[in-house]
Amino acid sequence: MIIFRRILAVMMAIVFIPVFIAGVGACLISAMASDETFVPGILLELDAYDFIYDDVIDAAIDDVVTRGIRFDSPDGKGSTVNVIFNDPAQAKAALRKFVETVLPREYVKQEMEQAFAELQPYFTGRTDTFSINLETDERFLVVPAALRAASAELSLGQLISDHLISVLIRDRMGELVFPELGISFTTDEAVGIANRIMPPEWIEQRIFETADVVAPYIAGRIDGFEIRIPLKDRVKVVAEELKGKVVRQGIAERLVYDQVARPLILQALGGAKVLSFDIPITPDEVDDALKQVLPPDWIRARSAEVIDAAVAYVSSETDTLAYSVDLRDRKTAAVKVLHKLAERKLTEILRFVPTCSTPQATAQSLSDLAANQIPRCSPANLNLPALVSPLLPLVLGDLDRLVANAIPDRVIYTDQQFRSTLGPEAIKPLDDLRDVLQKGIVFTDRDLLNSIKDPQSRADIQVTLDTIRAGAKWDQNDLRKQFTDEEWDLVDRVRGYGGYISLLKWGGVLLPSLFLLLIGLLGGRSWGGRLLWAGIPLLVVAGIMFAATQVADSLLRDVVRDELTGRQLVTDTKMREDFPALTRLFESDEFRDKALKAVSIVTGQFKSAVKPWLVAGILTVAGGVAAAILLPARRKERPSSSGP
Repeated sequence: MIIFRRILAVMMAIVFIPVFIAGVGACLISAMASDETFVPGILLELDAYDFIYDDVIDAAIDDVVTRGIRFDSPDGKGSTVNVIFNDPAQAKAALRKFVETVLPREYVKQEMEQAFAELQPYFTGRTDTFSINLETDERFLVVPAALRAASAELSLGQLISDHLISVLIRDRMGELVFPELGISFTTDEAVGIANRIMPPEWIEQRIFETADVVAPYIAGRIDGFEIRIPLKDRVKVVAEELKGKVVRQGIAERLVYDQVARPLILQALGGAKVLSFDIPITPDEVDDALKQVLPPDWIRARSAEVIDAAVAYVSSETDTLAYSVDLRDRKTAAVKVLHKLAERKLTEILRFVPTCSTPQATAQSLSDLAANQIPRCSPANLNLPALVSPLLPLVLGDLDRLVANAIPDRVIYTDQQFRSTLGPEAIKPLDDLRDVLQKGIVFTDRDLLNSIKDPQSRADIQVTLDTIRAGAKWDQNDLRKQFTDEEWDLVDRVRGYGGYISLLKWGGVLLPSLFLLLIGLLGGRSWGGRLLWAGIPLLVVAGIMFAATQVADSLLRDVVRDELTGRQLVTDTKMREDFPALTRLFESDEFRDKALKAVSIVTGQFKSAVKPWLVAGILTVAGGVAAAILLPARRKERPSSSGP
């Protein structure tokens, strides 16, 4: 009878091999499915977070810095701007600080652990709901601090000034010309002026101020935002630039005289005037006379005053433009110039008067001179200056009256003249500019939404804002939307099987244990024998499985090593071109070692599951041996009976 029992025990021991493998696998699956820390624990063993932040992100940042950052130009012409970093080391440090401030590795680790803590009970059917909160609202609140941290390494203002503003000016504007004022700026001059109007530190401060109000709005801490950028102080910089340009370009006279005084003088003259003795004085001659008596220092001083007055008006510091130029001293000096001109003209007229040939003609000529008339002939005893002298006061008197009426003591340049100078097409832009400079640039949340013309795009942005403000929470309802009805039925069935996870665990322990109990009861006649019959199969199978796991680990590592060594893992051509450093990392020995370590961790989990059984086998066999020695079996002496 014992022989049949032991034959049955041997057969059950053979069957025990797959039962044991299935049991260990069931326990391992149960542990993976029910333990929320299982996957996060593996990630920690792999140093996955440090690898992502210290290697993957570093490689991606290196690629971004090397390639530069490309984005659509804000000029609306569909072109792109490429920002190149002059100091790669600073740029890398800045980007790393930004990433680690907005998404610190502890935050990512915590969110990953919380996600598994929510998802595993749901997918194993232990709960019917889950909720994952990514806390995106909190992440946006740290963006201002992240920008400041990044800017401490690499000035954001300098970056924008060098690679955005200057590029846009060079590529889009070219030479800047104001033909009405006779002022022009080369591209280099325009870039320099823009940098002085908007210096890097000024730009940087505006960035920080914008981030300080926009981040709380995106995070939902405030209902709206208003960005206000003052510009009045920037206009003063423009005034200084214009003054310098006027002097360098030599157009101060045109700005002061041609644009302010000359139009009024020419309007007053109306045209050429005739003095006594039909001596003509043209507007151009009066114009030239005034220009001759405008010294450079006087012109430069007046041009600066004109610019200050115009800038004060444009920037709405004053409601009207009424700049006054005092011409009294210049008018007196111009009169002297015109006196000489009139004297020359009178002299030329008298030069062609014939010499008197008779005493009677001489008498008549002297009579003409006494009557303030051009003599019909020149008396022989009078030279040319003597002829001019009695007639000149009459001419100069006419000239003085002409100048007094035509050239005012003071010229007032008004906003009407300024607008006329700029032209009718510039009137509305001028009014808009004055309004902007007075109020500054104001941009609100309403402006942001109104700038998006497409209703669907506006609705999508609103949905995105709502999602961010809610923390980007994700629950079972959001998951359901990702599947079709058929696919969701499959998910539900899988979740339904989750209720058997605990049974799987207990089954994985109880079924092999039951087999061992039956093998021991069938094969042994004493307690020592029963322990040996149960312990030896367990020890052998567990030992073989433990050794096989070690061999499998070695074989799998060899397979993975062969697959990852010298292979092009990144097949996307654009990815290889845009991210060469990241590509090299994924194809490096370091990444291969991470993959090999992952294999060892997985096989190590199986070894860890086998190890308790192996220890139990050793203890059971040891207990059986001890029992056989210390507690010999009481059995009848039978020739046919043998063994433990």
